[in-house]
Amino acid sequence: MRFISGSLLVATVTLSATMPAVAQTGYSGQCGSGPFSGAYVGAHTGYMRLDSDQTVRPNFQNAGQRSSGSSDAWMGGLHSGYNWQCGAWVLGGLTDFSWTDAQSSVLSQGQVLKQEYDYVGRVNGKLGVAFGNFMIYGTGGFAYARVKREFDTGLGAGFSDRDIDTGWNAGGGLEWGLGQWLVRAEAYYVDFEDRQNSYLLSPGGRSRVSWDDELVVAKLGLSIKLHKEAPVIAETFK
Repeated sequence: MRFISGSLLVATVTLSATMPAVAQTGYSGQCGSGPFSGAYVGAHTGYMRLDSDQTVRPNFQNAGQRSSGSSDAWMGGLHSGYNWQCGAWVLGGLTDFSWTDAQSSVLSQGQVLKQEYDYVGRVNGKLGVAFGNFMIYGTGGFAYARVKREFDTGLGAGFSDRDIDTGWNAGGGLEWGLGQWLVRAEAYYVDFEDRQNSYLLSPGGRSRVSWDDELVVAKLGLSIKLHKEAPVIAETFK
């Protein structure tokens, strides 16, 4: 949650600052046209930070042993989306899929808790303000990931699971339109729902492990628009 309030504040200040500038331009272009309008596909690469908290509850007790781990990792993948531009405003949707080698490993009271991310994806909405071929935007929506988790009890028992985690994400970025090409730089936060896995230990004991993961992502992307735009003459009203 520490990242959320800061993100919301930055987004609010940014959008508030851009509104007077948009009003002063008096720009009114043809809706459905512009440097950002239309469908696109592309690729991206970047950096991801994983912060993870784990809690082990022997015999399903309410209290447990809590530990934390973090790691920095590379990520890269593919994306697609559609933008609809009306004057200076840009409304759109996007989806992306990223492979990553993010992982964390924690040793707590002789127990080893390890996890490895296979991939991370998003399905998002997007709202931006364009200044010619430059756009600033905010984005947010649904996030998902596949994660391999291992629990070594330190007593000769080991367990492994592969989970599909879901959550939400929010962030923003900058985008430049260069003819058929779109260049993007963005950053966002991901918060996954807590994952709880239960294990039957020997002899007769039970244990529950809770995983609470957050991601901070920064990446660059390059896209190509899937149609050529006819030149649009903007009108200016005094």
